[in-house]
Amino acid sequence: MRSQRKWRLRNGVASLRSERVSLTVDTGRPVLGGLLTPLMTADGRGPICCAELFKVPVSSDALSEATETYCRGNDLITRYPASEADPIDREIYWRLIDDHDDSVTSVETIYSLQTDLLDSSPQPSVPSVFLSTSRQWFQQNDNGGESDRWNECSFEDACFAAGEGGGRIACVLNLENDVSVLQTVFPADLSGVEVSMTDEQTEIHWHLKSSFLEKGVIRRLRMLTVLSGTGSSEHDLLAAADRFYVSDLPLTV
Repeated sequence: MRSQRKWRLRNGVASLRSERVSLTVDTGRPVLGGLLTPLMTADGRGPICCAELFKVPVSSDALSEATETYCRGNDLITRYPASEADPIDREIYWRLIDDHDDSVTSVETIYSLQTDLLDSSPQPSVPSVFLSTSRQWFQQNDNGGESDRWNECSFEDACFAAGEGGGRIACVLNLENDVSVLQTVFPADLSGVEVSMTDEQTEIHWHLKSSFLEKGVIRRLRMLTVLSGTGSSEHDLLAAADRFYVSDLPLTV
């Protein structure tokens, strides 16, 4: 039987645990993203954050205070109203995905944008930072069939596929405590990707498609993080991405 995992919310800080890692979201500071921490490191050190997932920077110094934060089933929902300095209404959803078994833990991040302006150009970018220099890029051609296969590719090929908009790309990284993580963005919501690297970390900037937003239109952008479980493989991570690509936009958003 699948173990039950639910968000715990206290004083605006939500947390979620799998068997090997914890994910923490400070809803008052979305610029931090989701903080991923192995529960035990290989050398016995205390818990150290090893990834910041899908950070939400904005043009103003900070988002307005959240007007609403709550957990509903497998969802963590936070709403941020528009302000004079930042005229975009935002909702950020962190959603635990039922992957049918315990081989992986998948968390979908939904970034919802709306404005009262007649037209605007938010051009959102959501960086993720990983304490890892081990990274693999994968590309899958969308031929509309179940036989489509993932192929390892160079970053240049992944970048080209993201820019074209028709390709499906994912990045797999190895973190502390033999934890692997996959990140991807729903193909229709991805306009490009950039990477910056140092000797200790990898930063991925996922550029999202929302170059034009008019009054009354809600733009919902979908992203996915998949965490490895005990005994899981690279295939399990990529299979979770496959399920994400064919899933419907949740009606509860």
